Amino acid sequence: MEETTTGEIIKPIISNAGEEVQYKLVTFTIDDPGNPKNWSKAFKWWCTLVIAVMCFIVAFSSSVITAGIEGVQEEFDVSRSVTLLSITLFVIGFGIGPMAFAPLSEILGRKIIYVSTLGVSVILIVPCAVAKNIETLLVCRALCGIAMSAPMTLVCLPQFMSS
Repeated sequence: MEETTTGEIIKPIISNAGEEVQYKLVTFTIDDPGNPKNWSKAFKWWCTLVIAVMCFIVAFSSSVITAGIEGVQEEFDVSRSVTLLSITLFVIGFGIGPMAFAPLSEILGRKIIYVSTLGVSVILIVPCAVAKNIETLLVCRALCGIAMSAPMTLVCLPQFMSS
């Protein structure tokens, strides 16, 4: 597909069945700065590194409590099974979040979803750290899992690297 001065599609789209179909496609005008093909290599790598670090932080956050699981068990005087729920609920949040964030990112854009969900997760990490009871820890970890699922769901940079 080639860019045009108006950003319109040059030819109709033909389906595998040979029928002409109407799709709303993302198009760019010639030399559009929003077109990832026009980004510098340095900016493409910057975007890739930011997303990679964000995904690392999310993955790290999901299991960071594992090292201190005995301390959590002693602090709140609960069984090991209840303590391990802090990991389980976070991972369950990873499964729930994408059902909302994937469609919302198509409507609102990825940047607002990244910023808002990571903001929420940063706020929710504080109650996890200062929780006075296991219920607070479990609820905040579950909500963190939902919020932190967005970066893992919305990563879509490989096509930007192909120019």
